Amino acid sequence: MIAPPMTVENCLSSFLGVIALDVAIGSGLIAVLASGGRAKPPPAPLVAILREIRVMRSDDFALTDRFALLWQTHAKQLQARVGFLRLAAADVARHAEDLFEDADTFMEKSSTFRYFDYDSAMQDDPAARAHTQRWVNYVAALTDAEAPGLLDQVSLPDTGLVLEVGGNAGAFARHLLGRHPGISYAILDLPGVCALGRADPENAHFGDRLRFLPGDMRRMNWRIEAGGAPDVILFKSVLHDWPAEQAAELLARAARYVGRSGRIVILERGAYTSANLHELPFSSTANLVFSPFYRDPDTYAEALRAAWPSAQVTVHPVLLDMGWFVTTATERAA
Repeated sequence: MIAPPMTVENCLSSFLGVIALDVAIGSGLIAVLASGGRAKPPPAPLVAILREIRVMRSDDFALTDRFALLWQTHAKQLQARVGFLRLAAADVARHAEDLFEDADTFMEKSSTFRYFDYDSAMQDDPAARAHTQRWVNYVAALTDAEAPGLLDQVSLPDTGLVLEVGGNAGAFARHLLGRHPGISYAILDLPGVCALGRADPENAHFGDRLRFLPGDMRRMNWRIEAGGAPDVILFKSVLHDWPAEQAAELLARAARYVGRSGRIVILERGAYTSANLHELPFSSTANLVFSPFYRDPDTYAEALRAAWPSAQVTVHPVLLDMGWFVTTATERAA
């Protein structure tokens, strides 16, 4: 029987495996072996762990065929997710009491929230761009993992303009543009993020169908920036970044700027509760650090109804790494 291809998720299931893989990537060992080079034999404990997680062959200092193929196709995603998971695990181990009892103190102490330094994305000098690139890569890697389970839940018109608020450097846009050839797409995000999106070669073949609109989403006129009233305004994994009142204000802006027959779509993880979890692999540590900020979908549904009284609001659950919700608002039929 032929073994199935190795996935990124396969590499995130154990603490020791993640640590060893992050060290092996950071030292350049994986890149050397992947290129067919011969590396100095690593320390025995590192080799033992890499062999146990099927990264290295049991009979040689070489990559397994399955891992070599994964690295060839998903190196950037794997590096981003392993690196962030190691960082998150360290924060949980050191500051779990604050995580569970005082989210503000946890944010102050943890490296996780310094990693997501949005102030650096207000600039576009080389140092700021390098810092921003780290978390842009992580968000893109997560999006690539999540998209297959979300795309069927996002209803889009055959043609028209989609405005993604906080759309990062275009990862989700690429999935939707590939599936819906008649739509055009604009991403509203911070200047440094938009600069990375414009420079990303993966976005180049979409041409004018994908545009980046740098600025402060709280102050911009979304219709003017987008070049017209969007047919769809999309929020993916962005509203939990904001306090509830400011999230409601963003949804009020969406209701103001969306086209008359348009729709607002929200894709978010639900509140971190036992009812919303189906398993707890080590990789779930990356979600745990954000657990104080995930909300019940009713929070967003009620904000939409308040901002757009004539809208019909629906909430559809989706089970991925944990429970997600796709919340959609459209003009109620007469």
